[in-house]
Amino acid sequence: MRETIAHPDDLVTEGREWPEVSVVAMDYRASGSFIAPPLASYVVCTIEGTTSYMAREECHDGVPPHLPDGSAIVNAVGCGGHYVWTGPHRANMVSIAPSVVERAAIEGGLVRPARLSIVPALGVRDPVCEHVVHALAAERRLAPHAMQTLMIETLTSALAIRLVARFNASTTAAERELGGLGARTIAKIDAYVRDSTGPIGLEELAKLAGVSRFHFTRQFKRATGETPMAYVRRLRVERAKELLLATDMSLADVAAHVGFADQSHFTRVFRSVVGTTPARYGERRHRRRDPSGPRSS
Repeated sequence: MRETIAHPDDLVTEGREWPEVSVVAMDYRASGSFIAPPLASYVVCTIEGTTSYMAREECHDGVPPHLPDGSAIVNAVGCGGHYVWTGPHRANMVSIAPSVVERAAIEGGLVRPARLSIVPALGVRDPVCEHVVHALAAERRLAPHAMQTLMIETLTSALAIRLVARFNASTTAAERELGGLGARTIAKIDAYVRDSTGPIGLEELAKLAGVSRFHFTRQFKRATGETPMAYVRRLRVERAKELLLATDMSLADVAAHVGFADQSHFTRVFRSVVGTTPARYGERRHRRRDPSGPRSS
C-alpha cells in the first residue's frame, strides 16, 4: 500500500511497506507545513518530542492542539488537508489498510461492521497505540528475517483492534450478540458438526464463523460456555446416544457414523462425557424392548 503526500524539504522520511501496512519514520527538522490528500488508509502517528499542529481539514475542525511527547494522531480513511507544525520533532506513522480494521471489527464482535466509524483524534494519549507503533517502528529498522511477516501481521492486527475498541463511534454493548458469535452462527456450527463424520478442527470452525482461529476460540466459549472441541465432543456423544438407543448398529459403526476415528477412542470419550461405556448405555435399548425382563417357563 502506498500514500502520496507532498513533503517539504525540511521533512525527512524513511519507511517500509508490507501488503496491508506501511511504517514511516518522519524527522521534522524545523517548523513547516505540507498538504496531505485524502488517505485511503487508517493512520496512527505517534509524536516524539514536542510541537503544535494546525490541521486545516474537516477531520480535525481546524483545532491547533499542543502535542506532547508520546501523544498520537489518529486519522480515518478519507482524512487529508493542510498541516502546519511549530517546531522540530519526530513521528512514526503507521498506515493500515481498511480491510485489516474491518476484520478487527468483525472478529471483535461488531455485529454491523458497515457502521464502522473511526473518530479522528489529535493529541490523544493512548499507551497501547504508542507501544504497538513503537514496536512496528523497531521492526521497520530490522533487516528482513524469517518471522518478520508474522510479527508485522500480529502487531498490525493489534493496532487495528485498538482502533476499533477505543476510537470507533458505533461500538456499543447493544451491537454485540452472544459475545461476538450470533445465534445463527452457532446454529450453523451445530448443524455442521452434526452432519460431519470426519475430523473437525478449530481452523475449519473458525472459517465457518468468519473469524480468526484465536478470536473464534475466545468468542465461542463466551457464547456457549464450552470450548469448541468440548462442544464438538458433546454433540457427537449426544448423537451416539440416540443411535445406541434407536438402532442395532454395532459400536464400531456408531463410532464411525458420529465422527470418531475408531471404537477405542469413541469409548474413552463417551465414558468421560456420560460416565459409562457405550456398550452398557446401549443395554438400555434391550431393557426398553422387554421392560418385564426374562420370564420363567
